[in-house]
Amino acid sequence: MTHDGGGRWTQLAETLPDVPIRAVAVHPRRTELLYCGTEVGLFASEDGGANWSATNEGPTNCSVDQLFWMDETLVSATHGRGMFRIDLSAV
Repeated sequence: MTHDGGGRWTQLAETLPDVPIRAVAVHPRRTELLYCGTEVGLFASEDGGANWSATNEGPTNCSVDQLFWMDETLVSATHGRGMFRIDLSAV
């Protein structure tokens, strides 16, 4: 992540599994809430990427290839398991 247009970068993946990251999404209202689609599922961070944990909603243990927002609903497209949505308007 960078806050100065790319002059300095901070590693955010230290607490994620060592697998490919396919997609990243930032909550449209609460920018410290980040979501990461990986080869092994969906992960979330409530502190701007300092710490990550697997989510209890949506796809599990499958490749999440794309993340996008429909208002405050996060939609994840997976490889072979379909699409899932998580309403995050209450967070």
